[in-house]
Amino acid sequence: MADTALAQKISQLPGVGLVSISGGQKPAVRIQANPTALASYDLSLEDVRAALGLANVDQAKGVIDGPRQSFTIGANDQLTASVDYRPLVVAYRKGAPVRLSDIATVVDGIENNKQAAWMGVKPG
Repeated sequence: MADTALAQKISQLPGVGLVSISGGQKPAVRIQANPTALASYDLSLEDVRAALGLANVDQAKGVIDGPRQSFTIGANDQLTASVDYRPLVVAYRKGAPVRLSDIATVVDGIENNKQAAWMGVKPG
């Protein structure tokens, strides 16, 4: 919330040159595709990418028109947790759905897992 809403509003104030957010890392979902499982279903990484893109569309859902005003209906229905991604249907093979959990390991993680910080203790 601080990064997406608060920092943007503060940066619009007169005299503010830079807004920097520090602290914990942002959450992320990690999808680790299994090449053997992909091959067994005749799927590629592009098939997985396309299915993920279709499942995470963040766009206007419609418009309410009135005599003097018009409102765009916006709803963010993006997936945010690994549990939401696992049942995602990537394709159909032999009449049955191939779910993301059939071809990949899906785990909750952090945005940048190559970065770390310690305070008051030495990394062990």
